[in-house]
Amino acid sequence: MKTIFLMILSSLTLASCYAFMEDGCCWCGDNSIDGEEECEEYIITKTCQSFGFFGGQLKCSDECKFDTSDCYYEEDVVCGDGQIMVGEICDSDNLDGNSCHSLNLEFEGGVLACNETCDGWDFSGCYDFHCYLNEEIEEFVHGDFCDDMTTQKYNPVDCFPDGAAGEERIFPISIEPGFEIIIEARAAYDFVLYLIENCENTSGTNCLAATDLNTEYPFTESMIFSNTGEETIQYILVIDIKNKKRCDFDGFYYRIDVNKQPIQ
Repeated sequence: MKTIFLMILSSLTLASCYAFMEDGCCWCGDNSIDGEEECEEYIITKTCQSFGFFGGQLKCSDECKFDTSDCYYEEDVVCGDGQIMVGEICDSDNLDGNSCHSLNLEFEGGVLACNETCDGWDFSGCYDFHCYLNEEIEEFVHGDFCDDMTTQKYNPVDCFPDGAAGEERIFPISIEPGFEIIIEARAAYDFVLYLIENCENTSGTNCLAATDLNTEYPFTESMIFSNTGEETIQYILVIDIKNKKRCDFDGFYYRIDVNKQPIQ
């Protein structure tokens, strides 16, 4: 008699489970689309475009119905609102988790930015800690005349020395008559950029031109120098770190871009 009772009870239980499954609502969340369900959290068979939207992320609601709250129309796409939508890879400060290094492993760091149309990257704030020079320019033989003493920084107008302890890197640059060089530099530390006539002037007390305008990160300086004479002259370009005294070549990181053009 007990056996018959258990069999009847088991049959009722199975019938009840199947009834719930057909109803649908009791099984929302089991990762199986049943009954009147349209979706499951991880099973979404349609997109925002399926419902006439331009883009966005279609979601599944707690009732297993399609949720279009994160979908949008084409007129909703506005570069500058901080939301990354179709056709955009970034928007203002929203970089979608990207960085200089993640997009280009050659970059050691810096500040990645989104361009003005939200469809590209602005790498101007990234740095790779290497030196880029024209074919005419070769790195000076010893590259550094740091002597652990106080070197000089200079007023951009009259090269008046003001004192700056730190390492230097020097490069010879030949400038033909009627040409000018445009120098852009950045470094990991505050620095001064200046031009001297020969390597004997290691203190730079009579520099030809100098710049030291940017004292906050990112540390960048730029300078233009022209050869208005009649002969090709070799100058010495110096990047002088103010507060970095380790005299090994790995003591500081920098980048210099040098371009040459006819005097404008």
